[in-house]
Amino acid sequence: MNFFTKIGSIGLILALAIGSTQSVFAQGNELPKIGAVKNAPSGAGCSFSLAGSKSTAPIFVNIAGEVTLMNFDGKDTKLTRVGNRSDRPHAPENYTAKNLKIKLAFRPTKKIDYTQLYDVQITISNGNKTQAIKASGGCGC
Repeated sequence: MNFFTKIGSIGLILALAIGSTQSVFAQGNELPKIGAVKNAPSGAGCSFSLAGSKSTAPIFVNIAGEVTLMNFDGKDTKLTRVGNRSDRPHAPENYTAKNLKIKLAFRPTKKIDYTQLYDVQITISNGNKTQAIKASGGCGC
């Protein structure tokens, strides 16, 4: 076996090992890739897309406070609300999904009829790793 064959074999083994660790949720303390919610239900609620993106596809959807979804690693995932709903308008909201913690911090930007528009920071944590995503959208009917 020459040097290049050995390197190629090692690369193939590493690629197989890395590929086999992919799952719906990242392993250990890794953070998932965030994508557009594929099967968003319709109805009154909240929907937020990546800020500054040409796409209006939502990365966060909450319908009437009953169904809350985000897309992690290509799969729509139901989020579970943590804590009670605050009486304060625009208060942060906290959710969990398996080993992830998700926090939404709202900054109201404009009100149009029955819809409140927001700039939102979505913070996703897994152990000691955290990523913040800027999003925009609205809540209403």
